[in-house]
Amino acid sequence: MKQIDIHMAKTHLSALVEKAATGESFVITKSGLPLVVVHPYTPNTSYPRVGFLKGFVSIPADFDRMGSKEIPSILRVVSEATSYPCLRGYPSWRLVVLWHNTPDQ
Repeated sequence: MKQIDIHMAKTHLSALVEKAATGESFVITKSGLPLVVVHPYTPNTSYPRVGFLKGFVSIPADFDRMGSKEIPSILRVVSEATSYPCLRGYPSWRLVVLWHNTPDQ
């Protein structure tokens, strides 16, 4: 591998970058001791892609309807803000109160 002194590398940086971009690797040295290795950039294409869990995870066909019978019994939509003084002033479409069904209700 070609060795280039740091002072020469500073002077000819643009030309050295062009050489590295075309595939030539070299070592930048200072007082004869290697400091860095310069080589062309190659993008890493081994990142996990969408679908990498295919075969390990399954989503039921009725996923978008799961819990459609249980959710209405858990959530109670409040139509009148006046029945809850702490909720006055909020738009009615925002008034969804979590309602926990206990045996004593």
